[in-house]
Amino acid sequence: MQRTLNLIELNVPILEQLHLEERLLRTQEDFFCIFNYKSPSAYVLPLSAKKEEWLQKEASPVIRRYTGGGAVVIDENTLFVSFIGPNDLLNEAATPSSLHRFAEPFYQATIPAFQRRENDYCINDRKVGGNAQYITKHRFVHHTSLLWDYNLDSMKGLKFPPRTPQHRKNRSHEDFIISLKGHFETPSFFFSLLRKRLETNYIINYSKINTNLTSNCRISSFIEN
Repeated sequence: MQRTLNLIELNVPILEQLHLEERLLRTQEDFFCIFNYKSPSAYVLPLSAKKEEWLQKEASPVIRRYTGGGAVVIDENTLFVSFIGPNDLLNEAATPSSLHRFAEPFYQATIPAFQRRENDYCINDRKVGGNAQYITKHRFVHHTSLLWDYNLDSMKGLKFPPRTPQHRKNRSHEDFIISLKGHFETPSFFFSLLRKRLETNYIINYSKINTNLTSNCRISSFIEN
């Protein structure tokens, strides 16, 4: 029997999305996917990252997220996709690698020339999306930020990362990343294709945010400045 996927489509700031994810992770048992778009610009870092290693001094505002990974710059042209669900969806132990294997087919079926290179989501050999995860005993989050377009000046607020994937080959931000804009008519069209791919695997329930989804729990993500 097909599983039900609760799909939530948003246009909210990234911090609001992160708070919702944490609540769904910690207080719910069902399977959720979040689409989000048009967040205001920010630099987003994991809680444990040293800001001076990842960001230029002028980079602002900085948001701390509850998941791992590295620094990303986001703005109104960043598309967000998050999967939050029970570990038994994976059919294997919940690890970062198994979460990549879980999400990868949905992007492969949607994005032309999609490849996963190490932990990056790419078009051919250029990065189009970064992702991070959080795993508990029973549940996981795997969330991805995809570049519909990007502002090169904002990208300059990111330092060359302290830990560089081998496939980057020391390329600059400009030479390493690519946007979705040249491959899809609009962000809405991209989301519609991804939604259709999800519909082949799951029964889609279009969810609204309500008090059951926003009940109180421990929240870790916050704005730093």
